[in-house]
Amino acid sequence: IEFEINRATASSTQTGVFRIRDLGEKTRGVLQKDWFTLSDVRAIQFSAGYEGSPRTMIFNGTVKQAQSYKESGSDDFITEIEAFDGGSTMSNGVSVRTVAGGALYSDLVKNLAKDLPGTSANVIISTSTEKTIRGASFCGNTWNYIFQLTEGLAFIDNGKLLVLKPNEYHGQSIPVINSQVGLLGSPRRFHNMMKVSMLFEPQFTLGQLVDLESTILKQFNGRYKVMGII
Repeated sequence: IEFEINRATASSTQTGVFRIRDLGEKTRGVLQKDWFTLSDVRAIQFSAGYEGSPRTMIFNGTVKQAQSYKESGSDDFITEIEAFDGGSTMSNGVSVRTVAGGALYSDLVKNLAKDLPGTSANVIISTSTEKTIRGASFCGNTWNYIFQLTEGLAFIDNGKLLVLKPNEYHGQSIPVINSQVGLLGSPRRFHNMMKVSMLFEPQFTLGQLVDLESTILKQFNGRYKVMGII
């Protein structure tokens, strides 16, 4: 199997493309799905890891489209599945609620998240003490309300709703990224962020802290928050 997964701490869907070779004819037929069949919602979960180590789920979403084909000059069938994480949740969540003034914003977001399909028990949000000034009524798309209330800081990753401010992070462990664990080449500045290339590591997740240790460009060494995984 070949896979390409793009995850980022942005208020958009995470995406994945999975290519499986030489499935049987019956299985290929079952996996067929057109992008415009919106009522045909199919879950997809993908776990990966190294032999002898536990596998980690790195993608949890729904199938956008799936098809099988042969490339020119090849005898192999390829079944290609395009998927997104959060797309169905963002589109299908609807809230009809009334909230009194003085409610914690964090509690308000958690309650709205109960209207997001598949994320009601998976909300990670800061323990902010900010409260609403006045009451409010909600009747419409849930994700639009959450996007507005969090000022665009909310995102969905692996079926979880996370709201992290720029100075906040998620998780307890802080792994090290260096040449001993698969760092390739030197880090590169990208706007106000740092891009690093390394061997596949399924344990990394969005919003966690990492310690960068480069022997080539030591001036970039330090602690960073993971903003994207490609």
